[in-house]
Amino acid sequence: MPRYARLVQAWRRSWFILRLRLQALRTRTRLELDLAKNCRVGKGLKVLLQGGHCKITMREKSHLGERVHIELRGGELYMGPRTEIRAETVAHISGRLHLEEACGFSIRCVIHCGSSIEVGKYTVIGEYASVMDGEHVHTQTDEYWFYGDPQAENILKPVKIGKGAYIGAKTTIAMGVDIGDYCRIGANSLVLRSIEPHRLAVGVPARPIMKLE
Repeated sequence: MPRYARLVQAWRRSWFILRLRLQALRTRTRLELDLAKNCRVGKGLKVLLQGGHCKITMREKSHLGERVHIELRGGELYMGPRTEIRAETVAHISGRLHLEEACGFSIRCVIHCGSSIEVGKYTVIGEYASVMDGEHVHTQTDEYWFYGDPQAENILKPVKIGKGAYIGAKTTIAMGVDIGDYCRIGANSLVLRSIEPHRLAVGVPARPIMKLE
């Protein structure tokens, strides 16, 4: 990497840390930061702290892309070595989002992490994919409105994606799903149930159609 580019990255990283520290003071958030010297942050990156105990860990050569939007509500973001969250991805984290190593999300993905989402090493999640580990159960009453239903229940179940998997573009992964190692999920699929390792799964809902060698 040219010296100029290294200086720009160092400046962005320092400015990113300063903004987070000031925001933590303003929002009374307990913030833990562990950022490697060669991690990268993109232009227009926005991280909002919303109270509680928040933790951000970025290991060697990890990368948060341009215009990524992250909301932390007492949650934890862990990015292992050489992991990526690419441009314009949106993440709402009140649980633990864990990217192991050399894996990541492509552009414009949506992540809702209220409990735990784990992504194994060498796994790629295609563009416009959605991963969520919870759902809201609403009741139709006279007091009902979408974001303020007093009787709404938030159900959370962890999501785990194994190593060496490939998740196709515009796939939706629902709560409680465990996708095994080296699986392939076809584009536009809806994954509602766990998939065994070494399987090709496609469809709405996604079903295994082939065992991969």
